[in-house]
Amino acid sequence: KKVVRNMFPRVKGMSADAADAAITKAQKNAVAALDKRIKDLDKWDADTQKSFKKWFGNTDQATRDKMRARMVKARDRLKGFTLDNYASDDDSYAYVYATKDDKMYLGSEFATAPDTGRDSKAGTLIHEASHYNSVGGTDDVKHNGRTAYGERGAAKVAKDDPAKSQRNADNFEYFVEDGM
Repeated sequence: KKVVRNMFPRVKGMSADAADAAITKAQKNAVAALDKRIKDLDKWDADTQKSFKKWFGNTDQATRDKMRARMVKARDRLKGFTLDNYASDDDSYAYVYATKDDKMYLGSEFATAPDTGRDSKAGTLIHEASHYNSVGGTDDVKHNGRTAYGERGAAKVAKDDPAKSQRNADNFEYFVEDGM
């Protein structure tokens, strides 16, 4: 039986081969970063506590347990993905449908993001996976009338409203990216 490979790019602005390679690398990096942060939460050293407080507004055991469980679910969800779980979208960075945890849509900005670090390809997969109801049901929360996107918005919501920061996908992403 002949296998026909998908010749359509999964990311706008990249060839099919380049998109597949970038997604595969991002997925591997995301799983590794989640594994590392799970271990960091178990170790609970001063650097991890500082990062956790910055992005989630406190360091209590209940929040730590909730975020650790979310990281395990995100890691396991991403580990189970194949290239067929990704699709291209023209006009966004990336998005998912919270109730459909088997598809992630990647836009042209994904193509230009760094592999790891802040606002990276790996971080994008982590951010989007956290939106799935089966992982964390996070949102892109509004704070003071604005969506809490970016480092400044995420840090502000963590300081002002820790409970809200724990529901914000960027806060989840940034905590994991701090460990990359």
